[in-house]
Amino acid sequence: MGQILERLHERGYPDNAVVVFTSDHGDCLGDHGLNHKWNGYDQVTRVPLIVRSPGRVLAGKMVDGLVQQQDIASYLFRVAGIEQPPGLEIADLSPALTGGELAGRDAVYCENAKEKRMCAAHLSVMRTEEWKLVHYLDVEGGQLFDLKNDPLELDDLWGDPGAAPMKRDLLDHFYRWRMHSVIATSDWASAVR
Repeated sequence: MGQILERLHERGYPDNAVVVFTSDHGDCLGDHGLNHKWNGYDQVTRVPLIVRSPGRVLAGKMVDGLVQQQDIASYLFRVAGIEQPPGLEIADLSPALTGGELAGRDAVYCENAKEKRMCAAHLSVMRTEEWKLVHYLDVEGGQLFDLKNDPLELDDLWGDPGAAPMKRDLLDHFYRWRMHSVIATSDWASAVR
């Protein structure tokens, strides 16, 4: 990163550049007995999001809230002077980047499909501040974690009768999001179709 920033500085870009450092996924490096990315554990789904733009972004501020990677797009559209296209499911990170507060999302979602090493054809994850639900398409069962009491995701509550009401609520929330998402994003690429 230092070399990239140095190169930008040499070419006179720092005053007009927005540098975003992130990753598309993490990996389990022995965590949970796994050595890959095809799961819903936080080691895979929580990735860095670092934004640098002197004079625009408040330096040194750390934000702790639920966001999705695509949420950075709202800020980038604004800085670039581009109108945000309709149909994108993005939340505005601008307040957090410029010194304000970030409410964060109530829940974040991620998915992975058709990977040969996965136990299912499709894996979906829904995470709130306190709970995580992992859903596998056409596979009996899933995973449910109480992140408040089990932040390392060691105690899967999917089959626990005491957690059944929470599992049902999260599944209902997840299914509603999935249906709304299909409708909300249906026209996102209509201009290029």
